[in-house]
Amino acid sequence: MPIEFPCQYCRENIRVPDWGEGRRTQCPVCRRVLSIPAGHSVPKRPIQMRVVASEFDATRRLAEDQARRRLRTPVNACQGLLVLMILGSMASAVALLTSLLEGDYEVPSYSVTFFWISVCLVQSILGVVGIYGLQQALNLNSRIWSWTGVWISIVMGMLYVVMLPFAIWIVMVLRKPEVLDLFQTARGDVRGMVDAD
Repeated sequence: MPIEFPCQYCRENIRVPDWGEGRRTQCPVCRRVLSIPAGHSVPKRPIQMRVVASEFDATRRLAEDQARRRLRTPVNACQGLLVLMILGSMASAVALLTSLLEGDYEVPSYSVTFFWISVCLVQSILGVVGIYGLQQALNLNSRIWSWTGVWISIVMGMLYVVMLPFAIWIVMVLRKPEVLDLFQTARGDVRGMVDAD
């Protein structure tokens, strides 16, 4: 039978498998790590606790709005620059392919042309992945995708220098503890359950 107990900090009821006794878990609401007590059930929460939870939800929504506001400008700038990079790469690939098909090159330069076409395509794919990752950062959904988008922006920023300050700006915002705490955990996990040592 699952173990159910209240969080010491936000009073949210936490439910874990019975084999989790003595281990540690993360509260799904306030994200603090708690020790799982010996198996017992908690009676239903009184109405007062719901008020505390709704106040906590309002505070969390306010913090999410502030984080999104901080991220919006640099993320939108990086996404726009990545779109321009993708368009430029695809235009270069089309121009190279067209000149190759028209026979403007001699036979030894086919390999060089195919190399640059593949570089343009890889750059475009990285740009699409970067845009997706930056959108995840803006939505505070996935920490992994967010950092993937940021690192792609940093790498592309070394090629396109205009993007680099915006990518660094995103890193500075994402590294703040209050922003890191807002990212949602993956659905269906055991909420950060780890062994107690």
